[in-house]
Order: sequence, then C-alpha cells, then structure tokens
Amino acid sequence: MDEGGDSRLLKGASTDDPMGGDGDKGQIKNSEIQYLFSHERDQFPNKAYHEDGNPDMYSKENIEKRRALMHNDVVVEAINDFMKEFKMNS
Repeated sequence: MDEGGDSRLLKGASTDDPMGGDGDKGQIKNSEIQYLFSHERDQFPNKAYHEDGNPDMYSKENIEKRRALMHNDVVVEAINDFMKEFKMNS
C-alpha cells in the first residue's frame, strides 16, 4: 500500500467513501464510476437493428469471401475445436 491509500482504487475514490465522494450519500463523485451508472451509457445503436450495418459487406465479392470461409480448413477446425470445448464444459 502506498501513502495515498490502496493503489488498486480508482482515482478519486477512497477507502473511507466507496462512492468516491466526500460523504454525500447517494451522489457519485468519481467520473469513472458515474459512467457505469449513466442512463445514457447504453444508448446505442441509434438505428434499428435491421437498419444497422455496412452495405459494403454485402457486395458479391464479400459474400463469396465469407462463403469460402465455410470450407477453409483452418476456420472449420477452429470452430470444431471451440464446439468440442463448449460441449465438454457445458
């Protein structure tokens, strides 16, 4: 532990006040912690799911590249390895 307290704590937080403030209950003073509880934090995407995406990914060339991955030995092996691990640990 260093002179300023536990170095694992977020900046502005103290061991005395877990909210990172000056004892004012209910008000978070630490900006990093405030962000976690912000109602605006998860306001994405701004578009509906079916409108989101990159149309360039659906060019004939890109579709063919993705389709070719289904037969790529390295990709197939990696997916099979993942699925075996998942089945063993589920």
